[in-house]
Amino acid sequence: MTITPKQGSRPTTVTVAVIILLISIVVGTIAIPFVGHFKNGLSYIFVAVFVSVQLLFVWFISLGKNWARWIFIVSLALGLLMSFWTFRQLQAHSTAYLTFFYTQTVLHSVAAIALLLRPSNDWFRGYTNAA
Repeated sequence: MTITPKQGSRPTTVTVAVIILLISIVVGTIAIPFVGHFKNGLSYIFVAVFVSVQLLFVWFISLGKNWARWIFIVSLALGLLMSFWTFRQLQAHSTAYLTFFYTQTVLHSVAAIALLLRPSNDWFRGYTNAA
């Protein structure tokens, strides 16, 4: 299986979204000590796999894989819907955890908007005039 980049240069909106998503992964990784209760080595393996999957999706988005973009957008939308129901539970966490959570939510939302703008849409759909 060979993965090749899309034809044409990647639009700035996609580049910005990818950078924002990478920043969000760093923020999430920094937040782990504030929320994690690591009692065994399996917890570290789970975190490593979870971060790796996130990085893989960002990489696929940067390559112009439309399915990866839509999985990200749909999962973000579902997560935002679920956060309305779990808002009371979120308030029970520390201020640091809430800060990381809301920072990531804002970063993901901005990245999703960038991925839905016209230059991004055109590029993911393979139109040659995207830039």
